[in-house]
Amino acid sequence: MNSTIDRDLLAQLFVRPELAQSLTLAQWTQVLTVLRHEKLLARYALLLEHETYFDALPKFVQRHCHSAITLAERHAKQVHFELAQLRDTFTAATDTWLVLKGSAYTASGCSAAMGRVYNDIDILVDKPHLSIVERQLIMSGWMPQEIDDYDEAYYRQWTHEIPPLQHGYRGTMMDLHHNLVPPVSGRAPDMSLLFKHIELTDAGIPVLALPAMALHSAIHLFFNDDFSASFRDLTDLYLMFNDMSHAQWETAYSLALETGFATELALAMHCTGDMFQISLTAPQLRFVSTHTTLRQSRWICNAMYSTHPFVATSSQSWYTTYAWLRGHILKMPAKTLLYHLSMKAYRLSVERILGKHFFTKQDKGTDRVMP
Repeated sequence: MNSTIDRDLLAQLFVRPELAQSLTLAQWTQVLTVLRHEKLLARYALLLEHETYFDALPKFVQRHCHSAITLAERHAKQVHFELAQLRDTFTAATDTWLVLKGSAYTASGCSAAMGRVYNDIDILVDKPHLSIVERQLIMSGWMPQEIDDYDEAYYRQWTHEIPPLQHGYRGTMMDLHHNLVPPVSGRAPDMSLLFKHIELTDAGIPVLALPAMALHSAIHLFFNDDFSASFRDLTDLYLMFNDMSHAQWETAYSLALETGFATELALAMHCTGDMFQISLTAPQLRFVSTHTTLRQSRWICNAMYSTHPFVATSSQSWYTTYAWLRGHILKMPAKTLLYHLSMKAYRLSVERILGKHFFTKQDKGTDRVMP
């Protein structure tokens, strides 16, 4: 498979917005498709507006951009509304909670909020109050999603979050976390280290300060087995890194070392520098070379590019497979991972033979009817 859009050009559009003026109509059709696929069209449109290149775009491009901006604005309003509703619920249940990832970008108003769209809201609470918070949320209309017994146990015993919640009336999805990474990985940090870096927004919403927020974004992207939004997430990091002062970089270095995620921060720094063709400073280069290898960085960085057929190269699948395997190994010990993958394969086989609802939870007192 040969790529149609040069992947470096796609990244450079965010660094040099003036390149938009050199795109042909055929290129624009493909760029719009890829940016929408990556959930980045609104971000790029707002960047063009800010740089005053928007009016020079072809009319059909402007229409698509306006539509994407409208959707992103609606998402941002919904996030602000949901967080305002949740503030009292969480405050009544625990003294320590904070908003994570995309919702935190919007709440804080940092650069990564630009054009952000969302699938869910991510909240983190201190683990001792997790059950209390969960009950409070259920009483407030947030309902757990129907999953089978194995997946329920998987979330509760091995991961850093409970099963997803959905508001019964508004349909909003929420992921409720008690750590940044699964405890079964052996890498779950002491959350008190992160709680020292909580800031309140003007609306009274607790979020991480920028250095800690950027570090968590790096952890979320590089301590993971899902790279479906990697290109978007790397643009988040690019924007946050650009906003960080020398003092904030020092804080990020220290916090990465304290929490044990220096490699993840180093990978984020290397990949943003490589993808967006930014020269790292001498301290940044020292940190990267100390905490990751050039080979690892290159392989991981190649997995960060868009996998859309208009962009992906013939070797893309090798890099994404490597990153996927690496992420699984990081999140679970080998024995646990083997057990988990075997169980998922077994259950998938049974569902294909006996029906996808075979493992669905049954009401108490109701016998399972065999097909």
